[in-house]
Amino acid sequence: SEEVAITHNTTELFNPLANGLPLKRGDEVVFSSLNHAGASVCWEMRSGEKDFSVRRFDFPATRVSEMTTSDVVSLYEDAIGPNTSVLVLPHIDNMVGLRHPLKEIATMAHDRGVRWVAVDGAQTAGMIPLDLQKTGVDFYATSAHKWIQSPKGLGLAYISKRVQEDLNPMWVTWGQKRWNGTAREFEDYGTRALPAVIALGDALSFLSVVPASLREGHHKQLWRTMQELVADNPAFAWRSPREWQLGGALYAIETRGKKSAEVSARIFSDHGFVVRPFAMGDVNTLRVSPNVTNTIDELQQFLEVVGR
Repeated sequence: SEEVAITHNTTELFNPLANGLPLKRGDEVVFSSLNHAGASVCWEMRSGEKDFSVRRFDFPATRVSEMTTSDVVSLYEDAIGPNTSVLVLPHIDNMVGLRHPLKEIATMAHDRGVRWVAVDGAQTAGMIPLDLQKTGVDFYATSAHKWIQSPKGLGLAYISKRVQEDLNPMWVTWGQKRWNGTAREFEDYGTRALPAVIALGDALSFLSVVPASLREGHHKQLWRTMQELVADNPAFAWRSPREWQLGGALYAIETRGKKSAEVSARIFSDHGFVVRPFAMGDVNTLRVSPNVTNTIDELQQFLEVVGR
């Protein structure tokens, strides 16, 4: 409890980091093209004021389905330079659904001299089991309205005890002395929207009714089945990881010869399926995110209407 703060969303943590970490001229912040804007723009905006640099490297998203854990770690290792102070990455990115091996990346980064590893966990908390202390990351942020399925308006931030003294609070309110030595020192308010907090508690209680291992097992079954269905149909291509330890309940499917945005609009209008289209460079995919209430029959129905 001393390492968790309540925020409004995932983005909220990255702004105090960009503002409050003791970055200076010569320091560098590094992240990949898989990084969400909410975990990227704040660094770019503050770099000019604080005189640190920001470097974004291209992640080969079209190769994700072929990658191993060591491939992913090597890409980040190659991106780290002698002045890299902060490494920012998604746990599971929102485009191709790559689950970054956090422990391996954090260990490598710290060994290479990176002082802080900050993770965007918007697409992970509530989907798969998490033990953040074992990962070795320094900061981790999530939004409760995604896989935790609480109403929008609250998020959660993990700030490791070992780095709390490194961070200067962005907001200061009445409880600073009382909360000193805990992550609550970095929260932005004292008075809360109580209905939202109650709803978050209810969502977490509801989530705990089904053990995390069973939820993960269901997600894995759907993930495996969808890969098999896609492989059996030449109209589709699987563009997400093929190893479960690098994947999750969020995957990218290419509809060959069709624009993903047009397919997405059609299946929503005609059938009520909600997916996220991506069309960037060589990526032309639909992001599919089934949850614990979804079934194999629904995956089959989905691919049937997509292929029409």
